[in-house]
Amino acid sequence: MKREALRINDYTGTDPYGTGLRRISLLLPEQECTGFLGLSSSGKDHLIHLLTGRTDPDFEKMKLSIRGERIRSAERLTELVCRMHPDNYRVRDWSVAEYAALVRAGWLLMGKNRRRMREEVQALLDRICPGMLADTQLQDLSPYEKRMADLAKTCLKGAGVLVIEDDLEDLRAHEQTAFAAQMRRIAREYHFTVIVSSHSYEVIRLLCDQLIFFRDGRIVRKCRAAAVAGRGEIERYLLGAKSDAQKSLEDYIRGQSGEEPGEEYAQPVYRVRGLPVYSDTGKTHPVDLNFSPGSITTLLVMNEAQRMRLFDNISGRDTDREVYCVIGDRRLSAGEYEQFVRAKVVSILRPGSREELFRNMSVSENLLLPSLEKISGADYLFESKSLINAVDDSPTLPADREAMMGQMNVNDRIAVVMERWLLYNPKVLVLMDPFERCDLYGVSMVRSYILRFASIGAAVIVLRVRDEYMEDISDEIIRL
Repeated sequence: MKREALRINDYTGTDPYGTGLRRISLLLPEQECTGFLGLSSSGKDHLIHLLTGRTDPDFEKMKLSIRGERIRSAERLTELVCRMHPDNYRVRDWSVAEYAALVRAGWLLMGKNRRRMREEVQALLDRICPGMLADTQLQDLSPYEKRMADLAKTCLKGAGVLVIEDDLEDLRAHEQTAFAAQMRRIAREYHFTVIVSSHSYEVIRLLCDQLIFFRDGRIVRKCRAAAVAGRGEIERYLLGAKSDAQKSLEDYIRGQSGEEPGEEYAQPVYRVRGLPVYSDTGKTHPVDLNFSPGSITTLLVMNEAQRMRLFDNISGRDTDREVYCVIGDRRLSAGEYEQFVRAKVVSILRPGSREELFRNMSVSENLLLPSLEKISGADYLFESKSLINAVDDSPTLPADREAMMGQMNVNDRIAVVMERWLLYNPKVLVLMDPFERCDLYGVSMVRSYILRFASIGAAVIVLRVRDEYMEDISDEIIRL
């Protein structure tokens, strides 16, 4: 019989952003993997933050127990909960042994302790990932091996809970399947429970034994993963009352399309020459790409560093010297990013992130910033309110246009950054990982805006790891 791994009794609370949990009770058994599903405002993310120590819980109110032990301090919570997230691997020069074992108190990196640490980690790796060496640095690990390092850390900590916040995007399909099998085996052997918070249906399908649905701060459904028919059923259930609104939003965006593209759209509007692309041997070779007005092109790139390099080159943010781009009949080269934007080649790095917006400025000010070249400074100062009224009455934008962006949630940020560039009427839009940080509502919003940009004649270029969410709206999908 499986023992209890995690229990929460009747917890009610809110986070600093006002996301609430109401009378949440959970009992998760060891050796199982549970998927937490919900929109960003559902309370699901708040609970994940509580369990991983990113939000300080009221332990008396939460009544949290792990392996039957009542947790009363953040220190003890950190000892018993391990988190798998792509950001874990940022310290690139750590060895696997250091990454996996230094989480425990008492280790000193000297003499016998260092050797003992390495030997213990290597013995564990020989059991869970044969061929992986404890001395290997994180930067030299494959994406699959990095996840195995996190499983090794979970085992060495003696953790009762592993929280996976990872869409496994840089793993190939067979590696995802292998990781799922290894995770289940190791969870059985080391008696911990796994919680998955992912917006990817493929990850949920592969990893999870059971699912818990959150809505409006409550748990509204628990079921075995096998009882869910597919992605469509999850979307309908999670969106709930918003499902009709989502359909209306998609219809709204499609309704803004205007006329179908004419023959003039057959000629490329944007050409990229000498783009450095890695071959299977690890060497780069130049690739030329053409993009037509009104087209949606998805570029699939597995390696994150390579994907970022391609984004920088295509968008003009940081162009290699051998690369040049042509917009219409105008050539743009390295070091001319401002000229790219003036030529209406614009880009967004992960629309749900905070990097693309000014947190201490209002929604209205963020919307108008790209258009400052079109109006004088005096007009901006004295006519900004009337100017913002000219913005299309989009149902996605926050109702309070004078609210500070720092107060906005991820879906508000997506709407503002997308609407900002719509006002600019670009010829080319380059998007890097546009669905990262998105819940299902955000995914639908990003897809709808992509369609809308294409409808006004922009060439939309999307860089992704896989074609999930893009397979049915792309005119062309290219694997680089």
